[in-house]
Amino acid sequence: MANSKRKYRPTSRLVLGALSGVFFGAFLLQKILELVSRLHWAAAAIIAAFVVAGVVWISVWARRTLRQTPIETVLIALSFGTVSLSAIGGWASFTLHSLGLADYAVSGTISIDSFVRLYLYTVVDLLPGIEVWETLHINPPAEPRNAWAGGPLVVFKVFVIVLVWDTFKRWRSTKDAPDPQSK
Repeated sequence: MANSKRKYRPTSRLVLGALSGVFFGAFLLQKILELVSRLHWAAAAIIAAFVVAGVVWISVWARRTLRQTPIETVLIALSFGTVSLSAIGGWASFTLHSLGLADYAVSGTISIDSFVRLYLYTVVDLLPGIEVWETLHINPPAEPRNAWAGGPLVVFKVFVIVLVWDTFKRWRSTKDAPDPQSK
């Protein structure tokens, strides 16, 4: 029993440290997009496009290397993708709102933070059947009121659902399949 506890402690520290890094990285990304947006929103859009390409690449890599990569590394990579896209989606929604294209009902002050919290709220809200926010009586930080506002959220939801579903399917198929390196 003592050996199994020692075995999992470094993994727990690794995961907690990595998740802290994931959220700190997303916070930095959000602040960078906010600062660059002050110069011009198109410059921030270029940065966001490069980050999205990187996130998609990391997500594809994580899904394809399930057998060779420890599961905690895959989960960290998927968390990085989800949280980074939350920051980018929050920036995109804030920008669309600032340009007058998207209409949101925002509780409190209007800032990129409000919209990033909306995307993180959406991730938790995607958990089926749990209804976390309804149970805790927490309202969303912003609510879309037109297609320009809801569009980025729908794209984000589809990406997260497809990513999680496909990763789960690949994990199940690699878990049950024989290891080709064991021959």
